[in-house]
Amino acid sequence: MATTPDIPAGDRRRGSRAVLRLPVLLTGVTRTWKQVSAKGETIVVSRNGALLKAEDELKPGSEVKVENLSNQQAGQFHVVWTSDQPTEGRWEVGLESRSSTPNIWGVEFAPEM
Repeated sequence: MATTPDIPAGDRRRGSRAVLRLPVLLTGVTRTWKQVSAKGETIVVSRNGALLKAEDELKPGSEVKVENLSNQQAGQFHVVWTSDQPTEGRWEVGLESRSSTPNIWGVEFAPEM
């Protein structure tokens, strides 16, 4: 019988990830509830979410629409994390896919275990 290696809980991932730089358009709200439509780009994508850089700081806990400008596919995501400060004028943003969000990245991911 196969066993799961001892991996700290914070290091476990639900699936494979791909380092991929794609232009995106984000539509959501900032920490001050200002509605924004901002350009950004992905850093890492997965079936379950993405890490990206955005021109505006998005509000953690809010919903955001992400459009992949390379293929015009869009999906709904939940903002789970933002960086404390921008780097080179951009905020890092961690997103989690909504259960109904299709794979908008144009990447085939390995099956989940």
